[in-house]
Amino acid sequence: MSLIVQNKTIKFTIDHLDPKGQGVFKQDGQIYFIPRTLPQESGEALVYHEHKNLHFAIPQIIYKSSPERRESSCPHFDQCGGCNYLHTDYTSELSFKKKTLKFLLKKLNPPEILVEGAEQR
Repeated sequence: MSLIVQNKTIKFTIDHLDPKGQGVFKQDGQIYFIPRTLPQESGEALVYHEHKNLHFAIPQIIYKSSPERRESSCPHFDQCGGCNYLHTDYTSELSFKKKTLKFLLKKLNPPEILVEGAEQR
């Protein structure tokens, strides 16, 4: 059974990004997914959904920003949720995606992964 949570705020420090590009914070056996955050960022988030030890939250305040954080070029980024990496530069986005792919394939012992960016327009 899942539970909708109201008015539960947590303090977080993001460890890494999940395959969907959400920040992941772990504390006391609990896992929190916080979109629009980057590794090493800290702040407060509002938990809106819980299921067992998984929690989904929305960032409210960022106390410490990542050096990779950039202002999004899209005026709808904070409300839309359609793009997961518009708050970072393209080089960092490719690096995050490469780390995720390496993590997902680690049991297969893949060769070195080469990531090439698309032409920017």
